[in-house]
Amino acid sequence: MYQISPLIWTNNTSKQIDVIESVQNNFLHFISFNFNIYKPPHSSYDSILLSINLFPLKTRRTLLLNKFLHNLLLGNIDCEELLSLVCFKVNHRNTRYSDLFYPVPYTTNYVINCPSNILMAAGNSITFDFV
Repeated sequence: MYQISPLIWTNNTSKQIDVIESVQNNFLHFISFNFNIYKPPHSSYDSILLSINLFPLKTRRTLLLNKFLHNLLLGNIDCEELLSLVCFKVNHRNTRYSDLFYPVPYTTNYVINCPSNILMAAGNSITFDFV
């Protein structure tokens, strides 16, 4: 079974992101207190994340979306409707623009949050080194 929760629910507004990150920061504060991990006052929780080998929420969400997209493109996930909405960008000449997918242009928040655009934006966030 593949995890599709980042595809179903995304947090695009700054208020939603702040609420979720505050929950994560409360947890990290609890962890740092119980395991005596030093965190300088008024600093970010990055040192605690590093010491417990955990990525920030935004990075984990992007990784899950990329894993889902990878499995969708390989055929491990059988969803023809979603696969048909993924648009590949084909450059007809060599350019510096290296995006692999072409998300649908959006004029409303509804289109921004559609699963195909979320997947393609996550796929474009990957940097490939073909050397």
